[in-house]
Amino acid sequence: MAACSLRNVAQRVGVSATAAYRHFANKEEMLAEVAAYGLTGLEEALRVADRRETDPLEALVAQGVAYVRYALSHPGIYRLMFGTERLNRYEVLDQAGQGTFQVLQRRIAEICRPDVQIEDAILGCWSLVHGLASLHLDREVHLRLPDAGQDEASLGAVVRAMVSSLLPR
Repeated sequence: MAACSLRNVAQRVGVSATAAYRHFANKEEMLAEVAAYGLTGLEEALRVADRRETDPLEALVAQGVAYVRYALSHPGIYRLMFGTERLNRYEVLDQAGQGTFQVLQRRIAEICRPDVQIEDAILGCWSLVHGLASLHLDREVHLRLPDAGQDEASLGAVVRAMVSSLLPR
């Protein structure tokens, strides 16, 4: 993102640099808005996946698959959402992240054993799918984007194994 400037972005989208500065104070603010847009997209992907399943554990697995699929489908925005840019001071990003977090939190609260802290389970589940997505994006492992039933089942099996080990019924 270092090569990206507000002036450069304005030129690429066909507006004047001054027009861009009417909407954003600086490049960092623009990137925070883009990252928030990405988090909102991730939240929607998680909600859609969650609604497709009636079993709570399978709904959580579907969320995990949706998370990985979103990362693989949107690698640039995914890296911006969780990258090293110093964007955490922007409220728009915090608000968008809270929506995504709440989808996961609601489902885990339904599944979590009484002797497990919900916050620990949330962090564990998020870390598992985030790590899986990041490993692929960093080329440490190779996953094909699931577009056929067999690939979808394979990714689902990986997520199911990870989540089931963390939250046994």
